[in-house]
Amino acid sequence: MKRIIKTSAPVDYVNLITNLQYRKQDILAGIHYQTLGRELFNNLKRQSQYKKLKKQLIEEQGYICCYCNCRIYDSGDTAEHILPIKTHKELLAEYENLLVSCNNSRTQRQTDNTYPNHCDASKNNTILPFTPLDKKSDHVFEYNISDGSIFSKDAHGKSVISILQLDCIKLRENRLAALSILYDDSGQLLPANDLELIFEHIHLKDSNGMHHQYYKCIEYSIYSMF
Repeated sequence: MKRIIKTSAPVDYVNLITNLQYRKQDILAGIHYQTLGRELFNNLKRQSQYKKLKKQLIEEQGYICCYCNCRIYDSGDTAEHILPIKTHKELLAEYENLLVSCNNSRTQRQTDNTYPNHCDASKNNTILPFTPLDKKSDHVFEYNISDGSIFSKDAHGKSVISILQLDCIKLRENRLAALSILYDDSGQLLPANDLELIFEHIHLKDSNGMHHQYYKCIEYSIYSMF
């Protein structure tokens, strides 16, 4: 997980939720009171302004999942409500309550029911003790370079790992593969100067606005060597 700093919602999206009366104050006032949050959100997703919003959310995150930090794209991934709309319908359209999570678990489990649930598929309607919007998300997790596992000494950090299943075998394998950037073709760890260069640049987005997937794991692993 990495901290995500939100920008401002696009003006046309703000106008959309105003015109369709999806604002928090409208829903709290009783508008759409007989309609489930999920139904309302499915309707909202069909609007062209929402598609532009989702693209902005993905760009904001550097094209990586808000939870596990795998690569995400515009299609196929999930609009994630930080506070679930099952219990917080009034927040279904709120920009500050929206992130984008990978949909790998749901997609893979269609053909392989042994594939582990993680991220939004594991979180479901649980409220996390802290979120990717909190500063804490940038420093509370640690990683093991030998097997790609994630852990935390913080009680809330441990809870987040458990809820999102961030230490499942598939994500361990993916992080371990990402850590191959630290080794040469013969499997030897790169010289210190090369590792320092990677450390200096790994947190930056590339020319396409993309973060390197699992870069927080890579960054931590290099830091722990020195």
